[in-house]
Amino acid sequence: KLRHAALRGAQEVLEDELAVGLQPISHHCALLLGHGARPWGPDSGDWETKWSEWWSAEIQDAVGGQIRTLPLVMCQEPVPVPNAVETASGFKVVPAPEELVRLEGHHWATHWAKGRGSVYRLDRFGRRGEGVLVPEFCRLEEPKSRLRIQVGTETTEVSWLAEGLHKLAASVNRCRKIPVTELIQHIQSCQSLTLMVPVTCLAFKTPASIKEFSRRAARRFPFYIDSIEMGARLQISVVPPLNTRSGEPDCLDVEELERTVGAQFFPLNDLKGLLCIRRFGGPPLQIASLGNQLKDICEYLAVSWVDSLFAAPTTWARLFVRVEPCGALE
Repeated sequence: KLRHAALRGAQEVLEDELAVGLQPISHHCALLLGHGARPWGPDSGDWETKWSEWWSAEIQDAVGGQIRTLPLVMCQEPVPVPNAVETASGFKVVPAPEELVRLEGHHWATHWAKGRGSVYRLDRFGRRGEGVLVPEFCRLEEPKSRLRIQVGTETTEVSWLAEGLHKLAASVNRCRKIPVTELIQHIQSCQSLTLMVPVTCLAFKTPASIKEFSRRAARRFPFYIDSIEMGARLQISVVPPLNTRSGEPDCLDVEELERTVGAQFFPLNDLKGLLCIRRFGGPPLQIASLGNQLKDICEYLAVSWVDSLFAAPTTWARLFVRVEPCGALE
């Protein structure tokens, strides 16, 4: 509560003085920086969480002993560490829950002298110079990847979006109307395309130093997480209409589909079927006001929604990480 109150107070003061919008970035992603990582595979093994001495017995009992966590004393809440994360090169790595090669994030979150996770810095971002609050040991850089459409392992330009949706809809035109339970299974197994929208690259503010380096962890892991590309992705598909009078989900169906698969549905005049969008990060979609023309919806997703994403740092999610060999730090 103290941390959130301090951030709100800092936002109000800086917004009044600088007259710019100001939002904090997720510290969950920042605290992945520096962690040792191994290539993901059948022999990766499973990590056992070792609770730190900072956690009280009450907190340990409340969350259990099998959750993968990072210590964040100021927040007094466990921060989950993903079992595996995808890298920019396409392969996955398994981050170690508590072993760090670079210690900047650990010191920022736990040391009194560094504020125990409460010290943020104001970073300028983007062409308009938006103000973003980031953990003191981080900085924002331009992303190394670009806006693109991903279909399986292949990528293409975003201008292909409308054509790609027409191809996905070709098989839907011959499908019958289906119930909600069958639609959920269809969404999870059907072919789709993904709109990848990188916004920024979260990296260390300063080069590696001997004071912030763990040689023991560096010799146990081949890689460490050096930076994280953040933004959002939209998984888009065209699904058969529902077996309702309008072919669209009713209010109860909308709640069930949002809760189960996190999907929103929009009717299209150009295609027989429903446009299904699963959003991972980014602000809510405002498609209903655009009408049912595929051209208008594609333009909104590729331009207007991307602009709103850049202006909403609190909604940025992790897209993938970039790793570096630990041997380079020796």
